Amino acid sequence: MPNNRKVSITINSISQAALMMITLDQVLETALQLPYEQQEMLIKILQNRHHQSRRDEITADAQQSLADFRAGNFRSQSAKSVIAELRESLNQEEE
Repeated sequence: MPNNRKVSITINSISQAALMMITLDQVLETALQLPYEQQEMLIKILQNRHHQSRRDEITADAQQSLADFRAGNFRSQSAKSVIAELRESLNQEEE
Protein backbone atom coordinates (compact mmCIF):
# COMPACT_ATOMS: atom_id res chain seq x y z
CA MET A 1 0.00 0.00 0.00
CA PRO A 2 2.74 2.58 0.79
CA ASN A 3 4.28 2.04 -2.67
CA ASN A 4 0.95 2.80 -4.34
CA ARG A 5 0.73 6.01 -2.37
CA LYS A 6 4.17 7.12 -3.58
CA VAL A 7 3.17 6.41 -7.16
CA SER A 8 -0.08 8.34 -6.87
CA ILE A 9 1.68 11.30 -5.24
CA THR A 10 4.26 11.35 -8.04
CA ILE A 11 1.60 11.09 -10.73
CA ASN A 12 -0.43 13.79 -8.99
CA SER A 13 2.62 16.08 -8.86
CA ILE A 14 3.33 15.50 -12.54
CA SER A 15 -0.32 16.18 -13.39
CA GLN A 16 -0.27 19.43 -11.44
CA ALA A 17 2.94 20.52 -13.18
CA ALA A 18 1.46 19.70 -16.58
CA LEU A 19 -1.71 21.59 -15.67
CA MET A 20 0.35 24.62 -14.61
CA MET A 21 2.18 24.61 -17.95
CA ILE A 22 -1.07 24.36 -19.89
CA THR A 23 -2.52 27.16 -17.80
CA LEU A 24 0.56 29.34 -18.28
CA ASP A 25 0.52 28.67 -22.01
CA GLN A 26 -3.16 29.60 -22.15
CA VAL A 27 -2.51 32.80 -20.21
CA LEU A 28 0.29 33.77 -22.58
CA GLU A 29 -1.82 33.06 -25.65
CA THR A 30 -4.67 35.11 -24.22
CA ALA A 31 -2.34 37.97 -23.26
CA LEU A 32 -0.92 38.06 -26.78
CA GLN A 33 -4.45 38.50 -28.15
CA LEU A 34 -4.86 41.74 -26.17
CA PRO A 35 -4.31 45.07 -27.92
CA TYR A 36 -0.76 46.41 -27.57
CA GLU A 37 -1.73 49.04 -24.97
CA GLN A 38 -3.45 46.46 -22.78
CA GLN A 39 -0.42 44.17 -23.08
CA GLU A 40 1.73 47.02 -21.76
CA MET A 41 -0.73 47.62 -18.91
CA LEU A 42 -0.67 43.91 -18.06
CA ILE A 43 3.13 43.90 -18.01
CA LYS A 44 3.18 46.91 -15.65
CA ILE A 45 0.56 45.36 -13.38
CA LEU A 46 2.52 42.09 -13.19
CA GLN A 47 5.78 43.94 -12.52
CA ASN A 48 4.19 46.02 -9.77
CA ARG A 49 2.67 42.97 -8.11
CA HIS A 50 5.96 41.09 -8.40
CA HIS A 51 7.84 44.01 -6.82
CA GLN A 52 5.27 44.28 -4.03
CA SER A 53 5.55 40.57 -3.37
CA ARG A 54 9.33 40.90 -3.11
CA ARG A 55 8.99 43.91 -0.77
CA ASP A 56 6.62 41.87 1.42
CA GLU A 57 9.18 39.06 1.51
CA ILE A 58 11.97 41.47 2.50
CA THR A 59 9.74 43.01 5.18
CA ALA A 60 8.96 39.59 6.65
CA ASP A 61 12.67 38.70 6.66
CA ALA A 62 13.55 41.99 8.35
CA GLN A 63 10.85 41.51 10.98
CA GLN A 64 12.11 37.99 11.70
CA SER A 65 15.68 39.28 11.95
CA LEU A 66 14.60 41.98 14.41
CA ALA A 67 12.68 39.44 16.47
CA ASP A 68 15.73 37.15 16.51
CA PHE A 69 17.93 40.08 17.50
CA ARG A 70 15.61 41.10 20.32
CA ALA A 71 15.46 37.49 21.50
CA GLY A 72 19.25 37.44 21.73
CA ASN A 73 19.77 34.91 18.95
CA PHE A 74 22.71 36.79 17.44
CA ARG A 75 26.20 36.85 18.85
CA SER A 76 28.03 40.11 19.30
CA GLN A 77 30.70 40.78 16.63
CA SER A 78 32.83 43.67 15.56
CA ALA A 79 32.27 45.21 12.13
CA LYS A 80 35.78 44.14 11.16
CA SER A 81 35.07 40.45 11.87
CA VAL A 82 31.72 40.58 10.05
CA ILE A 83 33.34 42.11 6.96
CA ALA A 84 36.12 39.50 7.05
CA GLU A 85 33.53 36.73 7.31
CA LEU A 86 31.57 38.16 4.38
CA ARG A 87 34.70 38.43 2.24
CA GLU A 88 35.63 34.85 3.09
CA SER A 89 32.19 33.57 2.12
CA LEU A 90 32.35 35.50 -1.17
CA ASN A 91 35.75 34.03 -1.93
CA GLN A 92 34.44 30.52 -1.24
CA GLU A 93 31.53 31.05 -3.65
CA GLU A 94 33.93 32.06 -6.44
CA GLU A 95 35.98 28.87 -6.07
